[in-house]
Amino acid sequence: MANVVLWWNVVCNLQNDDTQMGTTCHSDVSGVTHHVDAMGNISAVVPRLPSLNLFYHLRNHAEVASFQTVQRVFSARGYQRTEDMNSTSILWTHTYPYQVDPQSRPLHEMVLAMNPEQTINHFPGMEPIFNKHIFSTSMKSKYIPKTFLLPNQKREFLQEMNNTGETRLWMKKNFNHRGNVLKEAKDHDLNQKSLIQQFIGNQFTVAGHAIQIGVRVILTSVEPMRAYIFHDVSNRVANKPFYPINIADNQTYLTDGEFRDEVYLSLYSLPETKTYMKTHGYSRWVAVKTYARKQGLDASKVMPQLLEAVRGVLLNLRPRLVRQYKQYFKDRAQRERSNLLEFSRWDFIVDEDLNAYLLEANLSPELHTRNPMSNIAIARALYNLMELTRQSNDARVRDGNVNILRGVCYEQRCQHCKDKECQLCAQCLSSSDKTILKTTFAEHINRKGYLRTYPEPMTQEEASLPYHTSTDNDVNSWSKIDILNREWLRLKCIHDYYWCN
Repeated sequence: MANVVLWWNVVCNLQNDDTQMGTTCHSDVSGVTHHVDAMGNISAVVPRLPSLNLFYHLRNHAEVASFQTVQRVFSARGYQRTEDMNSTSILWTHTYPYQVDPQSRPLHEMVLAMNPEQTINHFPGMEPIFNKHIFSTSMKSKYIPKTFLLPNQKREFLQEMNNTGETRLWMKKNFNHRGNVLKEAKDHDLNQKSLIQQFIGNQFTVAGHAIQIGVRVILTSVEPMRAYIFHDVSNRVANKPFYPINIADNQTYLTDGEFRDEVYLSLYSLPETKTYMKTHGYSRWVAVKTYARKQGLDASKVMPQLLEAVRGVLLNLRPRLVRQYKQYFKDRAQRERSNLLEFSRWDFIVDEDLNAYLLEANLSPELHTRNPMSNIAIARALYNLMELTRQSNDARVRDGNVNILRGVCYEQRCQHCKDKECQLCAQCLSSSDKTILKTTFAEHINRKGYLRTYPEPMTQEEASLPYHTSTDNDVNSWSKIDILNREWLRLKCIHDYYWCN
């Protein structure tokens, strides 16, 4: 199909930017109200909704459907179609725009010509995420099942086979995300180019059916790094019972490449979860957790694993992300003003003890399915994304919101800001530091259904310890602003638990 370019634009401004104190102001499209009291404090963070420019390479019906979902969500917030690239603020593209190849070159050149104030829904440097063999073999995550790239790692796989047995099941993963095959170790062609990944044979099941978890992940910044996952994860259930394992029938299990409507059931079709959803109004994920608790399992252990798995991969990728980011946005002022985000889906399974395993991540996931419940969940995640990524400015987030009250700031040693303990004192913060902290502040209070995965959540007891004692020991790789951002959240957490996670 020929490439189709679609542009969407909205202007939703506050009626009066120079709002007088003690007045109430309404946005002219969304109807949201905020109040500015006599002290200049705003009772709610109300966005200037940006103009949206939606660029889509429509290559198949799935992408057309995904576009329709995005369109519905943004249109509900007052967005309208436009063909004026210069007046728009957000470019949304299904195609990854940082690859220089004949297909994506026009989009790549368009991205390079964009203004720093314009938002793009992809970060440079994310290629290892959608490159399946790099993701599976190079991320060094304890959550990714053992994976071997054949024939390059044939010797290592043979050694693993000797240790675990010839009849152990391994999934052959094709590079095009389709046609994965489950076989015993001895039946795989070790000379064919493919990925061979350990198959988790003791999977958690719902009423006997294998289940897969899809987590929506938002990356809003790489320096400092800020990332979130949507709390209401999606679930897909295999059509046929998982046990006994039948390697010839892929409808008894779900592979990461088959996360599609044709091969899964709705949780509504299972009596064990239908009651929770229909009678009690539970979401699909809450229904699954409730079912797990009924089986005597601790369902609360899953979400911390998902957060840790996503955080670990992003931290592993962080040096590349920062390097690529600086290459594309060479000017420091441009980097500080640039607005990028990454909306992706990460696919997990859990075993019968609710230990999580990360299968893959998708940078441009399908945003439309034949399941109405799925579409509602996707739309909710997109709506919450819009809330999370509201742009803040001095009229909405004030210096007082980011200043940390510390006795040391009034001591003589902080007058010249040379002591490390003084770095977050108001007189020691640069204008760019304040801008970044204001964005962190705004994201935190606007995140709605998103949970922070990085900087990592903490308890107030953990926050009382300096960061060098935390589980992330790669302190030497942190940039100054990353350290500042993490330290700011730590101190905010000490004073108010609301900022701990």
